[in-house]
Amino acid sequence: EVRLESDRVVITSQKCTLSGSPFIEKVKLNERFDFKIDCELTWVDSSVSSPTITTEQEEGEDQGLSSFIAAKTYLSVEVDRPVPFNTIPRRVVEKIGNTAMRISIKYILKSFLKGLAQDYSRWAEDEDYRKFRSNLMVKEEAVSFATPEV
Repeated sequence: EVRLESDRVVITSQKCTLSGSPFIEKVKLNERFDFKIDCELTWVDSSVSSPTITTEQEEGEDQGLSSFIAAKTYLSVEVDRPVPFNTIPRRVVEKIGNTAMRISIKYILKSFLKGLAQDYSRWAEDEDYRKFRSNLMVKEEAVSFATPEV
């Protein structure tokens, strides 16, 4: 679900499907976990913001930017651990899982936000692209209205 608000965009999901490994199918891993993610995107636009706004940035990034997009992500995964993982102490599995998820989310969000910023720049500068994107939204709305509820 994507919810647009005046000062943010909130993306939530309670579904995730793992694929790509016969092991996942063998132990029916997709049936053994609960997943929830909430991602809140906020932004500062230098054209409407005070020039005194500062942000935390990664080392090496341009410190002079006053327009940015920020993301806060909350992720919860509960797993009924299959063999052989159920023999490993829960604390160890959680530490490894938390580290893996933190690293994954960091790179996924960084890539997503970079792509979003590039798409916005193109949208802001290119009228034909805005029309193209607008037409996509109209088509998606028509499809969603035509699709019956199951």
